[in-house]
Amino acid sequence: MIRIQDNTIRDGMQQSNVRKSLIIKKEVLKQINKLNINSVEVGMCTTIEDEFNIHQFRDILSPEKELVVLTRLNEKEIKKIVKLKIHNLVVKILLPIS
Repeated sequence: MIRIQDNTIRDGMQQSNVRKSLIIKKEVLKQINKLNINSVEVGMCTTIEDEFNIHQFRDILSPEKELVVLTRLNEKEIKKIVKLKIHNLVVKILLPIS
């Protein structure tokens, strides 16, 4: 089975000439919702603003779509994400090797 994950919110909007406001990201998510995409990677959850945004993103995405959040291999950060209690959440743990 092939599964498709979109990284537009996390990676595709990092250019300096692209507006990255929450409003724009929400509009992008609405468009992604129309596509046959299984999951959306939205970035890290390190601040209260990130938590707020992640809840906003979950409210926009269809329930069957996975919401992917990145975190470092840090127990405090992982617990913070788990406490979000977000439906269909996937946590990707980043392991620096250098």
